[in-house]
Amino acid sequence: MRTGIHEALSLLAQAGAFFGRHYLVIALFSAPAALQRFVAVGGGGVRFGPLASMAQGVIGELATVALRLGLLAWLVATIFRGVPRADASSRLTHFVEAHAPMLLASAGLLVLLTLLANGIPMALRSGLVEPERKSLLAWELAIKNLTIIPFVMVWMVLLARVAFGGFEPRNRAGRTTPGVRLGSNRQGGV
Repeated sequence: MRTGIHEALSLLAQAGAFFGRHYLVIALFSAPAALQRFVAVGGGGVRFGPLASMAQGVIGELATVALRLGLLAWLVATIFRGVPRADASSRLTHFVEAHAPMLLASAGLLVLLTLLANGIPMALRSGLVEPERKSLLAWELAIKNLTIIPFVMVWMVLLARVAFGGFEPRNRAGRTTPGVRLGSNRQGGV
């Protein structure tokens, strides 16, 4: 299990490096979704007029879904570049068998980060009156749409890449087996 935790933390660090290197593209997909959430939650028509009606309605939600799907498509195209599709199911089966501790540790990290990302803001909002609570929630959602949500998408797509082959998370000795370390410019890297 110790190796699984180390591999999960290594994958998390690699996701952070990818996120930082490609944040401009990620922000292009995430900023409009953040604005939609901010406007839809942060006071509605009183503060933002007709823009709020659009953001709160079906158009705003569909735009956010389209942006997230666009980001996901870009992530998959970028991260999976050069990964062969042949024998994907057998590679996935082998990965799950070989890396069950890493998958469990990654799930645990995801749950922990979710509790922190939701619990701390909830505690901050709990003592506020309604207008301030709504304003803080609007800021929280805007910030999460620019940071946490796209980061978790990067992390999960990288986890999928590990599962389908192309690279492995680094082990305790700092070596990848058998692929190329994520982030390198060599073949198979991102």
